[in-house]
Amino acid sequence: MIYTPAQVAAQLSISPQTLRRWSALWASALSASAAPGPGQRRAYTDGDLAILRHAQRMIAGGQSVADIAAALPALELDEDTPPASAVATIPDNTQERFVSALTIIADQKADIARLQSDLAALTDRLQSLEQAAQRPQPPTGILARIFRRR
Repeated sequence: MIYTPAQVAAQLSISPQTLRRWSALWASALSASAAPGPGQRRAYTDGDLAILRHAQRMIAGGQSVADIAAALPALELDEDTPPASAVATIPDNTQERFVSALTIIADQKADIARLQSDLAALTDRLQSLEQAAQRPQPPTGILARIFRRR
């Protein structure tokens, strides 16, 4: 399958700018269509998507850009091979661990989405509180009694 940059960025939950940067950094591990010459449109294969997902996991694991660049070409994913088919060739124990890791990642992705939603709600609440704090407040306590006498 062929993916547009917008589709890949959405699937990886990254910005298009990050995708462009990753495509340039790891062009040697990606298909020619993922890092085309000037004036040509980018397109990504299933293999490209699998490589970028792997790079994303390595980033999350604290790997350096240089380590990732060294590791990606060794993946040897056929660009027409969907990630699910690539997983089927892995020994059983590794495959179970991989599927387990993918499940954990999916759960963490859902948690991140919930946290982003909570953060947006809290940001809105903070803005409304800041606006309320900027409005003049009527005097209270002893100041209220003094101003009432006048």
